[in-house]
Amino acid sequence: MEFLDKILKEGIDNAANVLKEMTGFDVRLNSSNISEFNIDKNIENSYILKQKAFDNEGLFIDFYFTMITKEFLKFLSVIEGETITEVQNEEELIDSFMEVGNIICGNVISSFANALNKKFYFSLPVIEKISYNNDLILKGVRVKFEIKEFDIQGNLMFAMSPESFDLFNNSLSR
Repeated sequence: MEFLDKILKEGIDNAANVLKEMTGFDVRLNSSNISEFNIDKNIENSYILKQKAFDNEGLFIDFYFTMITKEFLKFLSVIEGETITEVQNEEELIDSFMEVGNIICGNVISSFANALNKKFYFSLPVIEKISYNNDLILKGVRVKFEIKEFDIQGNLMFAMSPESFDLFNNSLSR
């Protein structure tokens, strides 16, 4: 699991650099260690970006990035330089959330592909309710954004079938 934490942290660090370039702010992203993840009420009631990654050998991974709406509004307030306390235009909010989530998921997927020395294909990100199936292995981390003096929390999770998890572990051990 330590190697997996390293891969994930590399992707998150790369995402922080992209967000820093995009916003002009010093953005730091830190994550907890990977662990089993539980879907709680906060996650069920938040925006969830889903992006699928897969290879030609049967490895399928669903990546989810979530952030409670009030946390994302706090993030936008820092970036926009004005206090945003409620959703004015949900479509714009979702577009912004998708952009941030895509940056984070895309960089993590790239880190996974590099570490496994595989070519990954991935879907366009979509916003959806989390559709977690108990047959999947769900792991995740808390992602802490540090922008200016603000701490903002999000979640990054990945889910895969037991068969994909075995393929993943076998690829890691090569």
